[in-house]
Amino acid sequence: QQQQQQQQQQQQKKDGQKPTLPVSPLKVEEPLRAWRPEDAGDGDRVKFVLDKIAEAQTLYEVLGAEPSFDDEGVRRAFRQVSLNIHPDKVQHRNDPDLKAQAEAAFKIISSAYEVLGDPARRAAYDRDTLRSSGYGMSIVAKHSGSARSGLAGLSFL
Repeated sequence: QQQQQQQQQQQQKKDGQKPTLPVSPLKVEEPLRAWRPEDAGDGDRVKFVLDKIAEAQTLYEVLGAEPSFDDEGVRRAFRQVSLNIHPDKVQHRNDPDLKAQAEAAFKIISSAYEVLGDPARRAAYDRDTLRSSGYGMSIVAKHSGSARSGLAGLSFL
C-alpha cells in the first residue's frame, strides 16, 4: 500500500500536479455494540448473560441494546435477556451463588427496562447521560472474584 502511494505521488509530480498526502482516518469512538444471549455460542448462556450484565456501564449495555433501538427493540432485548436469567429458569441448578446472581441480575435488568421502556424516562436518561458523559450506573460494592459476584452491589444513579 505504501508503495502504491509513492507511485501515485510520483505520477502526480510527472503530471505537474501537487502530490497529495495520504489522509489518515479519524479515530472515532466505537459505538455501543448490542450483545445477545446467543453470542454465548456453545457456552453456558446464563453465565454469559450474567457476565455481560456485570460488565455493563450503561442501561443499554445491561439489556444488550443500542441507543438507536426503538421501543420494540428495547422490549425484545429485555425479553431475550430475562428469559435466560429469570430466577425460575435457574432454580434447577445446584449452584446457590448462581441463583443469587440471577436474582440480582433480574432486578437490574427490570430496573433498566423500567427506564428504557418508558419514552419520557428514556429521553431523560439519554439527555443526562450525554450531558454528564458519565455512566448511568455505579458500582457501590467492590467486586471480589468475578465481576458477577458484585451484581447485588450495582445500583442506578
